[in-house]
Amino acid sequence: MARANGKTFIFILYVLLGVYLLNVGLQFVNLPEFLLKLNKWIVVVGGGLLIFESLKFLKQTRKS
Repeated sequence: MARANGKTFIFILYVLLGVYLLNVGLQFVNLPEFLLKLNKWIVVVGGGLLIFESLKFLKQTRKS
């Protein structure tokens, strides 16, 4: 059960990061100034998560 909660947290993190990155590019909603100051770090975290998941995907496809 704890594993499912961890997966749910990661899923929510990915969704929030995706919505944030879409909003930065398309500007649906004006973001507060403090989020714009953290933009560089948010993009770095997003890039790291994408690399991590791509490696996980490669590992998963090689086993099957």
